[in-house]
Amino acid sequence: MDKSNQEYYDDYFEMFNTDGWQTFKEEAEQELTNAKNTAHLVCITNDQWQIHKGQISKLEALVNFENFIKQSYEIVINEETEEGQG
Repeated sequence: MDKSNQEYYDDYFEMFNTDGWQTFKEEAEQELTNAKNTAHLVCITNDQWQIHKGQISKLEALVNFENFIKQSYEIVINEETEEGQG
């Protein structure tokens, strides 16, 4: 992996280890739970449901961002390992 890509991932890994990230993630998880639990109460029309569904999708992306970055990193490492062996 080149230096800039390694720095890219290292920056994220450093951020994921901060208290601020953990607090942010916990709050996003709570907001996601609340959005899912109240959808049937706040979405009276289909338009409201579509907007709410978009908000849920954004919250899911935030909650899963750390896992996405870690999986992306593993894929890059595995591809580089396979290239080195082949």
